[in-house]
Amino acid sequence: MSEPALAETMLDSTLLSAEPGLANELWSAAEVRDILGLLSRRWVLGILEALRHQAIRRHVLRARLGSVSDKVLTSTLRDMEAAGLVLRTVVVGVPVEVDYGLTPLGASLSEPLGHVAIWCRSHRAFNATPH
Repeated sequence: MSEPALAETMLDSTLLSAEPGLANELWSAAEVRDILGLLSRRWVLGILEALRHQAIRRHVLRARLGSVSDKVLTSTLRDMEAAGLVLRTVVVGVPVEVDYGLTPLGASLSEPLGHVAIWCRSHRAFNATPH
């Protein structure tokens, strides 16, 4: 399916076309605001992308992200772990290593975030316009 066709299909989804009040109720829910608040943090989407296919060591994750500081990466990973999106696994050895991977909940964000990415690409002119 082409990107515009997929975006159009998203608009016709049963979630948005259900009862008129349902979409408003869902969009105003505190849970939606909370997860969007977490997802909008600077490094979260990069972390989700880096962990999308497999768990990786912390130092590899930091290298993939680029200029993130240790403090910010640690804080962001802890928040994502607390939200149930990331699983932290300590690998015993010398030195001790830490792997990070997505939980099933974190992995379930891949498809909806893909739809958001498609929407963003199809609305580039809107996104480039100063508001």
